[in-house]
Amino acid sequence: METVSIRKTVLLVQIWFMLNASPHIAHCQFPAFSKLQLSLRTIGPESAAFDRKGGGPYTGIADGRVLKYQGPKVGFTDFAITSPNRTKERCDRKNGPELQQICGRPLGLGFYNKTGDLYITDAYYGLVKVRPSGRIAQRITSFKGRRFAFLDALDIDQKLGFIYFVDLGAIF
Repeated sequence: METVSIRKTVLLVQIWFMLNASPHIAHCQFPAFSKLQLSLRTIGPESAAFDRKGGGPYTGIADGRVLKYQGPKVGFTDFAITSPNRTKERCDRKNGPELQQICGRPLGLGFYNKTGDLYITDAYYGLVKVRPSGRIAQRITSFKGRRFAFLDALDIDQKLGFIYFVDLGAIF
């Protein structure tokens, strides 16, 4: 089981690299890889994840959306949002930090394969969960009475169902 976890981690690092590396590096040093292009004015892919059926990758971007890659003919499509206050008119393709409190800022992504749910750490909305069909995320506000501060990365133990995440709050 540990080998599967290591393989997934390596794959996620490779996907992150493909999404963020310059075309020169991606094509010269790793000729078997190709870069997945996000649409113009889309910035900030922070994390990548694949669903239990191998779909994706999914990635969160700076305007508050989680995108799913649908293949080379379709590209990336909207899958979910983390903020209940987000509107397309106000947030789509607008990457200003002042809008992130309204639009959301998904950072870490991870699927729990048993249910197919996507868990997301959002800088402003904390830990949220999206059903396999996508759409608006359900907020998880605290754990054992302790509120979340500024959540970043996450990982899910598929065997035990535990969610591990980084909380970059003021208290370390």
